[in-house]
Amino acid sequence: MNEQELHRRLAASILAGIGPLDTSCKDPFVRVEAASIVAALRFLRDAPDCRMEMLHCLTAVERPEAIEVVYHLSSLSRHHSLTLKVACPRPPGGTHDTWIPE
Repeated sequence: MNEQELHRRLAASILAGIGPLDTSCKDPFVRVEAASIVAALRFLRDAPDCRMEMLHCLTAVERPEAIEVVYHLSSLSRHHSLTLKVACPRPPGGTHDTWIPE
């Protein structure tokens, strides 16, 4: 299954907060709202045709307006992968030195 098919299945689920598949860069990714990330990860792990059982990289990127958490998922049994991104916006007045994301 490719990224488009995985995104189509995730978007067709009843989960809210699933964004479009962004293919503008080398690693296509799907933006997911923070409130939906756990449910999206569970769906991708538990759906028999997805079986994304491996989180092979979890990282964060500091942006001026937010911390972006990046999940690189893979299915060893199905031989496909997908990247999800979640933005954790800074509160008003939050800076690199004063803001601790939760």
